[in-house]
Amino acid sequence: MTLIIRPGEVINTKSTKMEVGGQVSVGGKMFNEGKIKVFESGKLEVDSDMINTGDLSINDPEKIKQIILEALKTTKSVSDFGRIIIEKLFNK
Repeated sequence: MTLIIRPGEVINTKSTKMEVGGQVSVGGKMFNEGKIKVFESGKLEVDSDMINTGDLSINDPEKIKQIILEALKTTKSVSDFGRIIIEKLFNK
């Protein structure tokens, strides 16, 4: 699992899983052979070319569904459910 960061380029190798929930800026080229997930609250900016031979998922609804299902299983009230959802979605 390796994320290689060099001047002018970022390389996400095959075995690397990268999740973006905030803002990530790449000042040059980006090469992705691994898995990148950009959530709805996330932003991935690449100043130059992006070469993608891996898996790129943007606004991943499956992750949000997983968070909701986990919260439903562990909460006892509506207010507790809301608190857990807000924490998990915005504190990643």
